[in-house]
Amino acid sequence: MKLEGDSITIQKRFYSQHLKFENGVFVLGEKKEDRIEAIETYIKWGNNRLMQEGYSEYFYENGHKRLEVIYSRRKGNRYINQWDENSEQILKSGNGIYKETDFGINGLDSLIYEVKDSLFHGESVRYSKNEKGEFYIKSIQNFENNRLVSL
Repeated sequence: MKLEGDSITIQKRFYSQHLKFENGVFVLGEKKEDRIEAIETYIKWGNNRLMQEGYSEYFYENGHKRLEVIYSRRKGNRYINQWDENSEQILKSGNGIYKETDFGINGLDSLIYEVKDSLFHGESVRYSKNEKGEFYIKSIQNFENNRLVSL
């Protein structure tokens, strides 16, 4: 596969078990080769650095597919298909709802985007958790064709 004359690098990322109780002992930092987290496509960029570009897939820890996306620095990212934790498709052929979980400085945040023709298009809602573990709306933004629209 070639992207506009650039050389392509495919990288696989695996889930790691940081703490696991196995046969009566704790195993730390064990790499689980059978549980792929992501298969990502990169191109060379700048001073021997890599930039994500092209088709990438992401998986849940149980091995089920989570997301298919095409990254493009020129055309903008295109969100193709996404499945929830129960393997129900929530984004199909570039249309539907895209969900993202972000483990930020203040704990768990989540974003929900409307997607149309594989682009963020419509309302985006960011949720955060309070000290009691309850979600609340942190911000609401609107997008048109992957670009934030000023309100």
